[in-house]
Amino acid sequence: MIDNMDYELKIHILARFFYYIEQVNDIPFSEINHEEQGLCYFIANRYIRENKADDLLQALIDNND
Repeated sequence: MIDNMDYELKIHILARFFYYIEQVNDIPFSEINHEEQGLCYFIANRYIRENKADDLLQALIDNND
């Protein structure tokens, strides 16, 4: 399943994950400022480039099933 995900889907899922794990208010990801979104996408991209994304995504799937 993870192997079939394209880059765009992985980066969007991970960016939102990194935002919401640090989130203390109920502000949706789409409503935060572009700098904060950019930071989340930067971290997500780094995880993908360092080949850490698939393991994290699989762990998220396993924990939510």
